[in-house]
Amino acid sequence: MGPTVAASILGLGKRKKDLGDPEAAEQLFRQGLEIERRALGSQAPQLYRDQTTLAEILLDAGKYQAAATLLQQSLEVQQRILGREHPDVVITLNDLGLAVQRLGRFDEAQGLYRQALQIARRQFGPTHWQVAAILGNLGSSLVGLDLPDKIREGIPFYEEALAIRRQNLGDSDPLVAQMYLLLAGAYRALHEADKALPLAKQSLDILVRTEGPNHLHAAYALREIGTDYVYLSRHAEAEPYLRRALDIRRTELPAGNPDVAKAKMSLGDCLTSLGRYAEAEVLMREAESSLSAQFPADDYRVREVRSLWARLKQERSRH
Repeated sequence: MGPTVAASILGLGKRKKDLGDPEAAEQLFRQGLEIERRALGSQAPQLYRDQTTLAEILLDAGKYQAAATLLQQSLEVQQRILGREHPDVVITLNDLGLAVQRLGRFDEAQGLYRQALQIARRQFGPTHWQVAAILGNLGSSLVGLDLPDKIREGIPFYEEALAIRRQNLGDSDPLVAQMYLLLAGAYRALHEADKALPLAKQSLDILVRTEGPNHLHAAYALREIGTDYVYLSRHAEAEPYLRRALDIRRTELPAGNPDVAKAKMSLGDCLTSLGRYAEAEVLMREAESSLSAQFPADDYRVREVRSLWARLKQERSRH
């Protein structure tokens, strides 16, 4: 078996990845990489490009440490064989940043993103799509620290990424909508819902036009808009957005999916503020039952729904 067989297996693995089947994709990639290694040798650049794709599959599957280990191996070989300024090095640095960020190593991730960004700007130019992707990740690594100073440091990276995507893609692309949502989330984390709300609405408008009103991405934007109205104490305006988000998730996702429970929690908490306790309790009870059946008691999702339910009981006891 040689490179042609390896390429066929890896191609099938990429299709499985695109179809959202990371387990099958991982198995195929490991098989294909072993054949490729025997056929091309352990120093072949293509081997490490494909190994980086395997690491991306591992990231999708939540296997962050395995992905980080694989990417670190690839990076060391690529830098030695191809040089530190090669485009393949940019991709590996960026993916390694994602892996260590998801392991909670934010400072390390920022260093990797900054290295990737410097090389990408030199190799691709300042308005390349890869530059925008790295800027977005760098912004997320700062915003994710949930510290006001770091969030504010991250916002300009989001803004630059948004400007690049709008320049390259126009105002009607889901990737532009994604950046509006990230920027909105940063302002929301700063308790500046008045700034977050119009950005989330811009995102929703794009997503409805490009992906349709019933897409899960639209449901996410709807929930964020509803959350902003809640933060602004405009609960009556929040309700239809949160209810629509729940309707979409109920239709598009399995009943036990945690995102369905999260949508129930958001709507239930809004209804609590509106004094509609009976409706809120049904939603909270369903969300708590679903989450507690899937996650341990100390999981943040279980803790959150129980906290919201406690608030509901407290509010109802006052009336």
